[in-house]
Amino acid sequence: SESYRAVCLKDGGRVIGLLALNSVESDGGLDLGHVFHTGYVGDDVDTEALECIIDAVFREPGVQRVYCQNALDWTAQLAPLKKLGLRIEATGDGTDFFQRDENGDPITFVGCRMGIEKDEWERRGGQAAGQPTRSA
Repeated sequence: SESYRAVCLKDGGRVIGLLALNSVESDGGLDLGHVFHTGYVGDDVDTEALECIIDAVFREPGVQRVYCQNALDWTAQLAPLKKLGLRIEATGDGTDFFQRDENGDPITFVGCRMGIEKDEWERRGGQAAGQPTRSA
């Protein structure tokens, strides 16, 4: 559907990631899901792709905030979000996820929500503020 974007390399078109644009909530918040092939985590390709999609969603009507939800100890997945100015807003027990262990018990972890407001993104010089578009 239009809610998903593949992240592909410019040269050759290899798919290296997936971005999920979940619904915009009544407060203008958009939940941005993201996953990247481990071979491309931390080499700034992930950061560039996230920057491009955040620029794009802030141009959509009604989007005032972007947030992502991840496990707190997935530091490699959190690193590009931090580079882009997203901050940890909340942490909590991740037992509300669907994953279970071999005994059927919930797999627990500490989750976090990181976010950034549109006005802050614009102050930082994102595309929403008129900077040249980068293409991933």
